[in-house]
Amino acid sequence: MPENKEQSARPVHAKQWDNTDLWFKKDDRFCKPKGNVAVKIYTHDHSFGTTVKSRVFAEMWKGCLEEYMREFKYMADCAELSLAVTLLHDNVQFHWSGYSDTLPVYVQETFKRVVAMRSANLESIFNQVKEKTLQDMKNFYLNQTFRLAAQYLDYVVLDNSFERKHAKDCLDSFNYEEFAKMHEGWLKTGYMVFFVHGNIAQEAAVALVDDAR
Repeated sequence: MPENKEQSARPVHAKQWDNTDLWFKKDDRFCKPKGNVAVKIYTHDHSFGTTVKSRVFAEMWKGCLEEYMREFKYMADCAELSLAVTLLHDNVQFHWSGYSDTLPVYVQETFKRVVAMRSANLESIFNQVKEKTLQDMKNFYLNQTFRLAAQYLDYVVLDNSFERKHAKDCLDSFNYEEFAKMHEGWLKTGYMVFFVHGNIAQEAAVALVDDAR
């Protein structure tokens, strides 16, 4: 692929849609056949980022998603494709990377499974994830004091950050029926910011995001 000094010098704002922005940076330094795709989804569905219940729901959704897509992710790992889902304070982030030219397909198939999961029966997965999450929250307070202090940094510094005890109290009474009802309206509205970086043409990056939307 020919070099492009303008596109490889710094990220460029490649395209804007009604609810999506795409930033792009070409890799002309390492010249490896690797792509990185990241998207931050900013949403206020269920008051995400402002209430302890919305945070508990999002944590359960992430855990259920990882279990729901376990086999799908395993097959992608075999093809040297990776996916990480992270809950940040005010957005949900997906990050894909890999050396395969099927990376755009992986991105599209991920979103298809996120949508399909809304109509799936997740009760057994939910119960499994809830049990593990409650145990992790309980074990958190068994850490050494200096580790607890580091974990409390977000709670002290950020607005609408919640202590684990409050999250545990909320999760104790949070049942599958509530989760399923909230899941129906989750990630229905919001704004997406994509960043595509690697040995990929800008036109291909635009097409990837266009299809993913």
